[in-house]
Amino acid sequence: MARREVIVMEDDLDGSTAEETITISIGPNTYQLDLSKKNADKFRKVVAPYVGAARKSPASGRSRSKRRSREHMGASPQTIRAWASAHGLEVSSRGRIPAHVIEQFEADGN
Repeated sequence: MARREVIVMEDDLDGSTAEETITISIGPNTYQLDLSKKNADKFRKVVAPYVGAARKSPASGRSRSKRRSREHMGASPQTIRAWASAHGLEVSSRGRIPAHVIEQFEADGN
């Protein structure tokens, strides 16, 4: 006999049964709310004027590190690796350059 696991989500505001998860981003932070239909409708009504005035982000769905790595693409990975090595930072010769290295590279005026 097969078993089914039933997951019941709880509304983050009032503890009732949640029917959906809403994901929102403010600044660099992303949040998720599990809400009942009633509370989800209230939320959408409150944010509607702001959403109506906003423009859709071209980076929707992308992580910040992916956006940052694409922003620096004026400099080649070899240039960033050479800079990192000259500044005593360990970076592998292949693969992804860590975000903190890219941030330091950019902060140094590159």
